[in-house]
Order: sequence, then structure tokens, then C-alpha cells
Amino acid sequence: MGPIIIGVILFIVFSIGFGLVGGLLYVGYLPLKKWLFKSGKLTRKASGQINRAYISLILLTALITTWIAIFPLDSFYKDEFSHNTGIEFPISGTITAKASEYPDLHGDYWASAVIKLEEGDFNSIKRLISMQSDFKVDTTSQKIGVTREYRNLTKHINEADIEIVYSNIKKQWFKVAFLKDKATIIFERSSS
Repeated sequence: MGPIIIGVILFIVFSIGFGLVGGLLYVGYLPLKKWLFKSGKLTRKASGQINRAYISLILLTALITTWIAIFPLDSFYKDEFSHNTGIEFPISGTITAKASEYPDLHGDYWASAVIKLEEGDFNSIKRLISMQSDFKVDTTSQKIGVTREYRNLTKHINEADIEIVYSNIKKQWFKVAFLKDKATIIFERSSS
């Protein structure tokens, strides 16, 4: 399924979910609304404006949630890196390129990011990963890059630019590539 179809489906689901929660909250507002009408502090026109603003807020919340689900924030990629390596995302690290696919019905998804960082952090992360028993030097011909999205993400990086790739043997597919420039790390995670 394409991202537009997934986006529309997600927006509908989130709109229904937020609409139900919003409806329950609105039921709690009804006694206050009734009291405001009786006391003359609320007009029909103002009530209509409040209702339209409330519905707009619910739809805007659903839209923002859908957007973030399809185009995750940098924090998602930082968490993926930390969760899969057991190493805190470096302070000097900046995500320069990123891509992901929304989870399928089984919860499988793909995520990859290109990280620029200072040489000291680069060397530290490389050393820490090389010392972990879960990570082994990848000697397969595939190395890294299992999807078309990955190739689009790294089109400016040549295979020859990669110094070494470590594969996590306990994860379904998590690889970390260290580039020869000593300032770039690429990680790729796929569970499908």
C-alpha cells in the first residue's frame, strides 16, 4: 500500500478515535454549556463558534498525529539507534537523512538514518559496538541496504565509502555501517 492510502486510513482511524474521546469530553461540557446559556453568558453564535473550534482542534490533532506516524521525528530514529545498539545517541550526532516505512499488520517496519557526528563520538561508538557480543562484523555480500528506500536515502554514498558494517545477530535485521570519513554512521533496521 502506498503512503497516501496509509495516510488516509490512519487519518480516518485517528479522527474516529480522537472524535470519540472528544465526544466524551464534550458530554462533560454540556452541563456547563446549559448553565452558561441560562445565565446569559453564552450566546448561540458563540456556542457555534466554540463547537466549530472544538471539532477543528480534534481534526487538527488527528492530522498532526497522522503526519508524525508517517514521517517520524528525529527522536524516533535516535530511539531506534539507542534501543538497537544499547548505546545512548551521541550529543554531537545529527540526523542528516532518514526514511522509514509504517508498520504493517504484523507490526513489521523498516527504518534507516544517516548520522553525522564528531570523530571522537564516531570512534567511541565504533569501539563500543565492536566490543558487544551481539554485534559481529558483517561478511555477507549484502552488507547493508535491503530496500529501495535505503538506496534513495544513501544515493550520495558509495559502497566503497563504507569502512565496516556490524550486524546485530540477536535482532532480525539491524546493521550499523561506519564510513571511512570517520564522521558518518548509517543504521538500518528491518523486522520484515
